[in-house]
Order: sequence, then structure tokens, then C-alpha cells
Amino acid sequence: MGFISKEGLKSLESYSYSGIDHSIIANYVLKHFWNWLLDFIPTWVAPNVLTLAGLFSVFASYFVFVPYADNPEQTPWSTYVLSAFFIFAYQTLDNLDGKQARKTGSSSPLGECFDHGCDSLTVPMFCIVMGLTTRLGPFMMFVQCQLMMLMFYLAHFEAYFTRKLILRAVNNPTEAQLLMCSILLVTAMFGSDFWLTSINFGVGVIQVNHLLAGLSFLGTISTCLDFVYGVYKHFVTLQISFKATLPFFAPFSLLMMASCSWVVIAPDVLYNQPKQFMFTIGWIASYLTIRLVVQSVCKEPYLVYYPILSPLLACVANAFLGEFLFSRPIVSNDTAVMLLFVYVVGNVLYMSKSVVSEFCNYLSISAFSIRPTTLPV
Repeated sequence: MGFISKEGLKSLESYSYSGIDHSIIANYVLKHFWNWLLDFIPTWVAPNVLTLAGLFSVFASYFVFVPYADNPEQTPWSTYVLSAFFIFAYQTLDNLDGKQARKTGSSSPLGECFDHGCDSLTVPMFCIVMGLTTRLGPFMMFVQCQLMMLMFYLAHFEAYFTRKLILRAVNNPTEAQLLMCSILLVTAMFGSDFWLTSINFGVGVIQVNHLLAGLSFLGTISTCLDFVYGVYKHFVTLQISFKATLPFFAPFSLLMMASCSWVVIAPDVLYNQPKQFMFTIGWIASYLTIRLVVQSVCKEPYLVYYPILSPLLACVANAFLGEFLFSRPIVSNDTAVMLLFVYVVGNVLYMSKSVVSEFCNYLSISAFSIRPTTLPV
């Protein structure tokens, strides 16, 4: 069974990408660097290859931290520099893929879905890397991850209705990624203890990492509200009730409520395996976001429930039974996290492969190579 209907695939014939990036640094500084690099990329390199290389760069940025995750204070300075390099490489590749598509005349709806899908998979890894770097602790890392996932989802929620992806000037991905690189380089120079330094504002004392997290939370929440307001204004213009958007909040709201409930009922799922737990929840969010992006491109309705949520709800029920009805859960929470992790990763990979195949078969294109006929004359 495919993930896209025949009508959805037929909609690809009228596909037209529309997006606006209001990033100040991207538009006035980095675009010149990207345009310069573009001249060195051969025309036989497919844009999706650059996108995939960018995703692998984020994996690399994440995995260099894995050996020091339990003792972040022992992380060598070179790890922070290497991680910053990989994040900058991701940013560069993520901006070159679209330029390469236009250069080779190979733009397609697959490129948009593949690009945004890969971007969504990076969110939990970025949150974990930043949490470990600034030594926020599992709980604040979890809150940060929830908000970042929500912001990414709402960006595409707005795009679904307005048919235009609008990246704001404030809290823009480009600036956010450069900020992450800066935080990593500062940590390389001064050590992770720098983020535990306390600042006295006269009315109270706060650690640098908590101040940074608080500012991040405020910026993320304000951007989330701005995305929702963008949809509201669009509906007011069309004289349609905003209530029509409420079903779109159902899957993601259920994900957030279920994951938070699991943490409240059994805090050990977060504190025993913070990386696996946040990675798993993050990739469920990515799955929902990818489905939203694909259904936006294919002009298909978004569902109020997706089966990938069922195992998560089962894990919450298992924890609830173990806490309130039985002496222990049917399956230990640590085991439940690992089983859910394997299921979610497998499900995301299967869905991604299926969607890519459906696009390629219908459009008669290749995902990772450029056919000679698509090259500009």
C-alpha cells in the first residue's frame, strides 16, 4: 500500500514551489559564499545527494558527542570544533541543494519533500548536541526538543494552507545554526563549565545556560505563535473559520501529551536514556511533519491520527499500569524505549523510501542522479 493516492500523484503535475527566506545573514552575506561554492559542483551531482550529505553531516555532529554523553565535562575541545564544522557543512549543503536544482534544471516536488524531510530529522539531534554542550540536563533538553519540533511542524502547517513556506527574519534556521556553531566554539575555548557560571542581575542569580535556554524558549514560542497567526490571517482573508485548522493540531498534540505523560508517570525513561528517548520522540515528530509536507505538495488531506502514534500510547499505558495498578510495568520502561526506538526508526525509513519511490516512479526521475535529458542546454 502506498502513502500517496492516485489523485495526489496527479497533483504533482501542477507542482510549483513557493517560499521566502527573510534571513538577513543568508540574503546579505552567506548567499555570496554559497554562489561561489556552487561553481565547483559538477552538473552531474544531483541536488538530493547534497541534501543527503547534509543530513549525514548532522549525524556526524551528533555521533562525535556520543562517547561523552554521560560525562559532558570530559568532552575534549576538538569535539566541539568538529561538531561546529559539521553543522556549518550541513547549513552549506542545505542551501546548495536548491541552487544546484535550479542550475541543473532538475527541480521537482521530490526535492522539496526530500529537503524538508531531511531537515525535520535533524531537529532532535541538534537539541541533544546543544543540551550536552551547554549542560542543560535531561529535563530542559526535553522541553527544548518539544518546542523545536513544534516550531518546525507549525512552519509547514502554515505552508500547507498558504502554499508558501515563509522563514522569518527572527529565529531563522540560518541564524539559529550559526548560533549553534558559535556556542560550540565558545565551549571549545572556555570549556563546558562556562555555561554553569552564575550571573547576578541584582534581583536574582541565574546560570548562563538557563538564561540562554530561557531566551531560546521565548523566541521559539513567539515564532510558533507567529506561524499560527499567519494561518489565521490567511483564513480571515478567505473569510473561512479558523476552526477548520483544528484537526491539524490533533496528531502533534497527541504526541506531545503522550510523551509528556510518559515522563511524568515514569521519569526514568528520560533520565536513564535521554538520548534514545528524545531521538525517538523527535523522529515521531519528524514522521508527522514529513507526512504534512508530502500531503501539502500532493494537495491531500492531513489525517487526525497516524498509526505510528499507537506504540507510543501503548508505552504510556504500560507505564501507567506499572505505576498505579501493578507493582511494575509489563515491560520495563528502558526496554519499552529501546523497542519504540527501533520501531520508529524503521517506520520512518520505510515511509521515506516508499514516498521517494512513488515520486520517482510517477515523475520518471531518479532520486540521486540526474538524467542527461534534464540538464539545461
